Amino acid sequence: MKVIEVLNKYGHTVVTNRVENKNFSTIVGSYNRADSNLINSASYCKNTDCECMVSIHNNSYSDNVASGYVMIYKAGSEATQEVKDKSKALCNSIEPFIAKVINKNDVRKSLMGNGQDYYGILRLHDKPGVLVECGFMSNTNDMDKIINQADKLGTAIANGIVTFLGGTVEDEPEYVEDEKDKQIKALKEELTQKSLEITSLVTQIANLQNKINEVLEYDIDKNGVTNEEDAVLLLKHIIDPERFPLA
Repeated sequence: MKVIEVLNKYGHTVVTNRVENKNFSTIVGSYNRADSNLINSASYCKNTDCECMVSIHNNSYSDNVASGYVMIYKAGSEATQEVKDKSKALCNSIEPFIAKVINKNDVRKSLMGNGQDYYGILRLHDKPGVLVECGFMSNTNDMDKIINQADKLGTAIANGIVTFLGGTVEDEPEYVEDEKDKQIKALKEELTQKSLEITSLVTQIANLQNKINEVLEYDIDKNGVTNEEDAVLLLKHIIDPERFPLA
C-alpha cells in the first residue's frame, strides 16, 4: 500500500489485485492454490498496459540466520532481449534504495532447465518484471524491519520504480542504520580485513618457500663456493638480493 501511495504521488497509475490486509494462508490453503493465485496475478498483468511488474513478498528459511533482501529479475528465454534488459534495469533501480533499509542477501535471475524463468509471476506475462523478497520472516532482525519499517521498505521500492520510469525522487526519507546493522557491517569489514591479512601472509609464505627451494637446489660445488663465508653471503643474496648483492 505504501508503494501505491508513493507512486500515485508521482503521478503514476498502479494496477494491483490486492488492496486489503488479508492473511493469504486462510484464502490459499495449499501450494497448488498459491501457484494458481500467482498465475492469476501474472495473467492479470499480461492483460494490462503496464510499463513494469513488481511482485512484493517476504521470505522464510529453515535456518534463522538467513537474512536480507532478495531480488529476482525476468531473464528467461520466453522474453525478448528488450524486456530482459528492462527487467534488469528495474532491479538495478530498486536495489540502491532498498539496500538503505535492509542488508543484501542476493540479486539474481532464476531459470529452469529449458531456459525459461522459474517463477510463473515473471514468466507468464510479457512485461519487464522483478520479484522482491523484502526480508526473512524467519530472522528476528528482518522481521522487526518488515513490521516496523514497512513504510521505508515500500518507499524504497516505489522510489526505485520511479527512477526506472525516468522520474526524479524528491524528499527521500532519511534511513537510520540500527545497532544490529552497524554490528553486521563492522563484522563484515573485520572479516574483509582478516581475509586480506591472510592473503598477504599466504603470499609471504609462498615467496619464502621459493627462496628456500632456490637455496636447496643451488649447486655449491658447481658455482665455486669454497668457504663458509662465501656460502653465508650466497645464502643472504638468494634470500634478499637487493640488500646483499654479489660482487
